[in-house]
Amino acid sequence: SIRLSSHTVLDGCIVVTNSSVFECRPRVSPERLFLKLAVKNNDASVSESLGISIGLNLSNLFEIAADHLLVLNNTTQALCLYKLSKCSYVKRVSSLLKYKHYSTAMEVLQKVLGSSHIVLSTSDRKQLSNLALKCYIHEIYSCTDTPSQLIEPFRNFLLGSFTFDEKLALNLLAKFGFMELLLDFAKARGLVMEGLDLLQDYGRYDIPLVLLEDLISRGFHAHLLKAGEGSYLQCLSAEDLVKLLLVKPQLAIRNVAMLEPEVNSLSLESMLKLADVFDPSKPLMQGFLRRSNHHRQSITLQQSHVKI
Repeated sequence: SIRLSSHTVLDGCIVVTNSSVFECRPRVSPERLFLKLAVKNNDASVSESLGISIGLNLSNLFEIAADHLLVLNNTTQALCLYKLSKCSYVKRVSSLLKYKHYSTAMEVLQKVLGSSHIVLSTSDRKQLSNLALKCYIHEIYSCTDTPSQLIEPFRNFLLGSFTFDEKLALNLLAKFGFMELLLDFAKARGLVMEGLDLLQDYGRYDIPLVLLEDLISRGFHAHLLKAGEGSYLQCLSAEDLVKLLLVKPQLAIRNVAMLEPEVNSLSLESMLKLADVFDPSKPLMQGFLRRSNHHRQSITLQQSHVKI
């Protein structure tokens, strides 16, 4: 039975006979009758008419009836009653999630957040957007068929919406291992360092090489070297480390100390590529050598001044 916190007591009537006096009242409260009609009839006008005639709190009762219908897995009728109750979309989606109707909640969120005709307060839009984050991740993570169908809409939501909590998004993406989405989102919002740190916090060091190469090609090599004191690079095989550093040859030159221990493990092809980069006749290496010599000379000059 549906739990109610209060009931309306109707006056009823008094019946006087030759032998007795009777007080007649309904056995069922108006609220209980309202809920019975709302739950068992697809046409809500019957229960609505009863509520209006007695002066019941229609909004509250329609909401209670809708919650009960979710328990009975009747989401279609429940959504109709939520609409009649005029409760917030946050309440509707939260109730759907509470009773594990994730797919329906996702449909409602996409409809509401994607509509220009539905007016939402800033607070409600942010709450709904945060719920959408969780719904997308739940649906993709638990999908056994084709989660790829949800990946692209989720990517569009991440990159196109600015109303959800960015820290919440990063944390959820890192926690559930959505590395490509996390890095795409982090690059778009200037949160690459925060994203790499969170992946490290969750012990996710196995970032695919193609994603690391993309980071370096976009100028985020300093972030990779700084995150976890270079732990992401240390987890790579010798061959992958060379491939990664050669995305920007100057990066290989600056981090020669990282390459030296791996030389004996490299293939001939990788050795030839490194030899080409470190060729002292090439302009890139010549520039590096000039800067190194200038730096050493400056230090020597400073030391000589100190001795004097």
